[in-house]
Amino acid sequence: MQDTLIQWASYWDGGLAWAAVTALFLLSGLIIIPRPAICILAGVTFGLSAFPLALIASTAGSLLGFVLARYFFRERFQRALERWPKAKLLADAIDAEGWRLLFLLRLASPIPGPVSNYAFGLSSIGMSDYVLATAVGIIPQEVAFLDLCA
Repeated sequence: MQDTLIQWASYWDGGLAWAAVTALFLLSGLIIIPRPAICILAGVTFGLSAFPLALIASTAGSLLGFVLARYFFRERFQRALERWPKAKLLADAIDAEGWRLLFLLRLASPIPGPVSNYAFGLSSIGMSDYVLATAVGIIPQEVAFLDLCA
């Protein structure tokens, strides 16, 4: 896998590479794409200078999933949530504990990020608390994986 990432890094150059990595970080908030792999890719390509991009794009992708669940597809996600008891428990726990639990889940969670984003959108947590807890909670993972290959 490392050879593939290095080949990718040498093929893509300049603004197009930044755009591609940004798109991957944004998509990782909506569909199941492992963010650590994207961080490694960004680390190989840009080193630690990719940290601001990774943090902003990852947080924006997570926020997009949150907003979609809360304002556009609430009924659909609510039905899906009822079929997946773990995600329902997550939403209920977020309602009870708020940003503290969200922060801890961002540090390490057994539930894929996009599923969590949609579940958080169905909870009563405020958008500003969501953004702050998400951004601060993902910092350690992103720094660790970006620095791994820098």
